[in-house]
Amino acid sequence: MADVKPKPIPVFIPCFDLVTTPNAGRIILRGGSPLLPVQGVYSGNHVSLNTLTGNYEFDPLGAGTGVYPVTYTYTNVYGCDGTTSPVNITLQNSNFTCGGNLTDVRNGKKYKTALLAGHCWMTQNLNYGVPLINAPVPAQTDNCLAEKYRLPADTGCSVYGGFYQWDELMDYSTSSGKKGLCPPEWHIPSVTEWQQLIDNLAAGITAPNANGVNGAEMMDPLRINGFQALTAGLDYQDYIWAFGLPGNQATMFWTSDALGTDRAAARGLNVYNLSISDYNSSRGNAFSVRCVKD
Repeated sequence: MADVKPKPIPVFIPCFDLVTTPNAGRIILRGGSPLLPVQGVYSGNHVSLNTLTGNYEFDPLGAGTGVYPVTYTYTNVYGCDGTTSPVNITLQNSNFTCGGNLTDVRNGKKYKTALLAGHCWMTQNLNYGVPLINAPVPAQTDNCLAEKYRLPADTGCSVYGGFYQWDELMDYSTSSGKKGLCPPEWHIPSVTEWQQLIDNLAAGITAPNANGVNGAEMMDPLRINGFQALTAGLDYQDYIWAFGLPGNQATMFWTSDALGTDRAAARGLNVYNLSISDYNSSRGNAFSVRCVKD
């Protein structure tokens, strides 16, 4: 009598944006389990295998608005396969003009924007993800859930936005200029993009002097179409809030540039001087972020 081989029962918990836009970048499909090369396959319209990275991707380019089901199939060593129920990716149009409000299609959150130094920047801090109440709490982890810290005095993150450890913000990529947790069609600015912003923020104040004085321009709350940085403080090593209330003395913003295996580049502002600092930071610190348009 022939042996009865077990049929696999794969699981598909999506670790990617479920709502995106037709002009957004490719979405790396993650969350299928068990995950083994060749044995695990994602399928669906506009889904393909990137042979250079080994990742399956959903490409919204050329796709119209609507719902796109994606399934995960796992084939075990006996040749038996199982397929999950579909996970739906929804494509929505994003009608946006720089200088107006950006609506994040993922959750409806609105952000003010401005054209600064030739690029469109958010002029409010990113506020995306599930709050982990207050630091210190367990570290943000790669658990298929976008997570953020919130200031104790800003329970809804409505004023100062979220605070992110670098790897969580980058969605566990280490490549500069990646989307990370930013809305579709936006990305975490690189060191180069930050420096371009600093060098061209104020007329007549350019490199090499801009880093020494343009912090005042970035923190000016009355400047029309300004960056309008808020010195909300920051979280050190998921241990303590610093430079915040009372007084709101300083802030840090992440870039998307890694520095070695455990650090990343950040830019800092404080109320004591006019400079913009370069900070080689531990990725375990939690800072704010401003996204920039692709």
